[in-house]
Amino acid sequence: MLEPAGAGIGNSEGGIRIPNSDPRIPNPTGRPIRVLHVVEATIAGVKRYTLDLLAGFKGRPDIVQEVACPPVRDPHHGDTSFVSDVRRLGVPVHLVPMRRAIDPRSDLANLIRLARLIRRGRYDVLHLHSSKAGVLGRAAAWLAFADQPARRPRLVYTPNAFAFLNPDLPRQARLYVAIERAFGLLTDRMIVVSHDEAREALSRHIIPPAKTRLVRHGVDPRLIPDPAAAEAKRRELGWGPRDGGLTVIGTAGRMSPQKDPRTWVRAAALAARQRPTLRFVWVGNGDMEDELRALAGELGLEPSGQLEWLGYRADAREVIAAMDVFSLTSVFEAGLPYVLMEAMAAHLPVVAAAGSGLRELIRDGVTGYLVPCGDAGALADRALRLADDPALRCRFGRAGHELILEHCTLERQIAETARVYYDALGSRPATSAP
Repeated sequence: MLEPAGAGIGNSEGGIRIPNSDPRIPNPTGRPIRVLHVVEATIAGVKRYTLDLLAGFKGRPDIVQEVACPPVRDPHHGDTSFVSDVRRLGVPVHLVPMRRAIDPRSDLANLIRLARLIRRGRYDVLHLHSSKAGVLGRAAAWLAFADQPARRPRLVYTPNAFAFLNPDLPRQARLYVAIERAFGLLTDRMIVVSHDEAREALSRHIIPPAKTRLVRHGVDPRLIPDPAAAEAKRRELGWGPRDGGLTVIGTAGRMSPQKDPRTWVRAAALAARQRPTLRFVWVGNGDMEDELRALAGELGLEPSGQLEWLGYRADAREVIAAMDVFSLTSVFEAGLPYVLMEAMAAHLPVVAAAGSGLRELIRDGVTGYLVPCGDAGALADRALRLADDPALRCRFGRAGHELILEHCTLERQIAETARVYYDALGSRPATSAP
């Protein structure tokens, strides 16, 4: 399912290919390039993606970085460390109080703030992360140099999940597609992190293939907890050793409609009734927490003690590595979900919904199981298969670990992203506003 970076992808019409940034592309400026990362969604996957880039480019003589972001994301769901994390890396931060929700007054004020920053900063590249920062950043770059378009920095955009894919926003979907198309005209390069994400962009004519680059997310294998650390975390959490009789099936993420947590809770209830030795664990919180706790109570999970809500955890990576099976019910994801890659890198077998962004990592029957979105019965059935077969868990876990090391390393991501910057700088600038 995973193909080498740069492999062609097809859409319904066929024949579309995404060019890969040529590894021989040199820095066309002959000097260190100045990159401003514009980030509104300073939590979860976007946070991780940006911090990985900042850390990966740290110390490189060819790239100088700065960040524009809000002091804290609204809502933040307990995840408030982004600014301090960036400063800890020694990267300058410009506080721009962008908000997730559409707010004309706030958005206009932040547009002007960004335009002034861009004009003053003389950046070579603006790397825009997720939809809100993508819109404001591209508009601000145009505004900053409306009188001198040749000085406008190159615009690189990473969507990190298109808003029009959210099944809870069907009425807004057309509007969001139209916005992405309009701002696609101002974009020099779009980084897609999976074939699924590329198909969504190309099939809706958001940006042409010539401006699209496939750069998968990556994990640093050195940061994946080893078996001894995972066993220590199990003891800390009260789960006992892996061979001690308790099988832990867990997930991690925001409790939001995108993740379809209702299906996960229903599947947990179905499986728990059949196996009292199962423990289900959710790492994270979100807007749906009260609803999900109530649902778990109705289904008998809360009184049974077989479900744990761990909330936001700074040690989520270690908690995931301590699980026996990782499960995910997302309807769609931001390309390739980090949490899934880290679970696979930690040798966990996976059972997940066949949503956008998950199919690229999970090979059904090889690294885990894929089930139809929203099918709690199928999810419970596959989870029970894995719970009952330690040898199968081991085989799937080993295959997933090898797949991640081959295709999704942080070193590869950093190198390919740098080439996208150089590629954009060597291209003709994107058109002015339509």
